[in-house]
Amino acid sequence: MRIFLGPTEIAGFYASLRRGFEEEGVEVVFADLSSNPLRYEDRERSVLVRLSCAIEREARTLARNRRFSRAVALRLISPARMLLFLWVAIRCDVFVYAYAGSITYHPESEYRILRWLKRRLIFSFHGSDSRAPYLGHPGLLGPNATDFAECAKLTAEIKSRLRLIQKYADVIVENPFSAHLQVVPCVNAQALGNPSPETAQNSIPPRTAGAPVRILHTPSDPALKGSDVIRAAVKEVKARGRNVELVELTGRPHADVIEELKRCDFVVDQAYSDTPMALFATEAAALGKAAVVGGYITPSQMAANVASEWLPPTLYCHPKEMVEVIDRLCLDEALRTRLGDEARAFVRRQRNRREVARRFLSVARNEIPADWWFDPLKIEYVHGLGEEQHIRRLIRGTVDHGGVSALQLDDSPDVRTRMLAFAGIAVAHGVGGNRPSATHLEVGTPAASDLTYSKQDAATG
Repeated sequence: MRIFLGPTEIAGFYASLRRGFEEEGVEVVFADLSSNPLRYEDRERSVLVRLSCAIEREARTLARNRRFSRAVALRLISPARMLLFLWVAIRCDVFVYAYAGSITYHPESEYRILRWLKRRLIFSFHGSDSRAPYLGHPGLLGPNATDFAECAKLTAEIKSRLRLIQKYADVIVENPFSAHLQVVPCVNAQALGNPSPETAQNSIPPRTAGAPVRILHTPSDPALKGSDVIRAAVKEVKARGRNVELVELTGRPHADVIEELKRCDFVVDQAYSDTPMALFATEAAALGKAAVVGGYITPSQMAANVASEWLPPTLYCHPKEMVEVIDRLCLDEALRTRLGDEARAFVRRQRNRREVARRFLSVARNEIPADWWFDPLKIEYVHGLGEEQHIRRLIRGTVDHGGVSALQLDDSPDVRTRMLAFAGIAVAHGVGGNRPSATHLEVGTPAASDLTYSKQDAATG
């Protein structure tokens, strides 16, 4: 079996997965055409892949005053991608597509050719590539974000792309907490896990007695990750007299992040996560560092979607609880050590790159256990990735702009009902049509008869 990975990298996920495959004796072609500035591992030996990546990089980084060189690079991108596709289409048996991507600029033709060649197509999603934009999107953040027309447009574009992928995919790997726009059964990404990097432990410096408790936060997008909430929480902890400092890194090379991970006492991943252990928390766990993760997933929702053996030992808490959780970790060094040790043991057992690669190989061979599947039409979690009042406002604004159908949930009626109830919307004349009449309710108020959502549900999520 030969496997293609690409055409982009997601926080080192595919570099680690590639090494896991290779350790299992599987040949891999990994093409990261995204020119990722964080400089994750690049070990690809193929001349065609290296040439394609170099052209992409040059087209993105050449100064605009070098017009001729830039124009040449831009003109070469499409033919280089086409040549790369033809080569891997012949060479590889399985294609693991990252982030709803395609190698060429003609995805439907590309997927159709691969199906004709009887290649197995696996699409692996990581969040914003499939999450409904009104549930959290980098361009729709902050209290003044009111471009609901853009939100509706982005949602329609993602839905259209997902329909195309569902038409050709053999398997879709998804997070059950962000798969609201999916309509076919998916493999639970929580079952597969994020592959942990193998990081040397002997270079971790010992803690200096009396030094401030060092907290690391490395947001790829500070607004999306709720960095303002994390900064405010640490400020409150300092106001209580704790000796603590917050180190924040954004857009730095991956090697710098690893060095800071070695020096910190624990990490705060994000304030609004719809997964219990994302890639940064996984990297922290590999180095024996405890991780605080904020989010709105309730214990019952977590238990329904994440089996006990898949559940990582992060400190997953409501955003309003972050001050108390951070304060407790600052005061209790033994607790930090114990949680860090448990996290390291978990990723060594469940999330080491070879184990994750074996699970992906099960998917590639169509040997998928029944409990790995989930039905996105039955999703109960509707808080999204962001402060809940902001998410409610985005949902309401999208419905005000384009009607309930703008949510792109007409083929997921139960999810749509929960979404409308969460946002406090009662539909007066059904949910079909282009612009049905909708009424905003106070959150927690019982909705219309077709929206079965209790006060307790609305209060607790």
